[in-house]
Amino acid sequence: MTGRGRLRYKLLLIIVILFIPVSTYSRFIGDRPHADKSKLPRGCASCHRGHGKYSTPMLPERKETFCFRCHGHSVNVEKTKREGDLAKDVKQINIQKEFEKPYHHPIEKTGIHRFGETLPEINPSMPRHADCG
Repeated sequence: MTGRGRLRYKLLLIIVILFIPVSTYSRFIGDRPHADKSKLPRGCASCHRGHGKYSTPMLPERKETFCFRCHGHSVNVEKTKREGDLAKDVKQINIQKEFEKPYHHPIEKTGIHRFGETLPEINPSMPRHADCG
């Protein structure tokens, strides 16, 4: 292959690496309810605040309770709808009640997940924990 042929090959490879995953990812994300503007009128800003502003949190409250604004008790969901962060006609499942049971995933314990961690199912001495996505 000549120098010019290698250059064309590299350019083609760069185009494939940069643009094909983006278009695939964009379609995939657009199919999700959290990216549906008919459900979240403000789009990403329905949840995320301070994005791009130095020293500001992405979420207005702790992530362990934040999801309950839309996926919690009706009082929380109605407040979120009144604030315009959730469409009025959206019906949500209340998962908050599951976390109020005496036995539930310990979402209150934060910062435990580590890359390459050993799961309790493999090593019973590891602490059980869960994080919301």
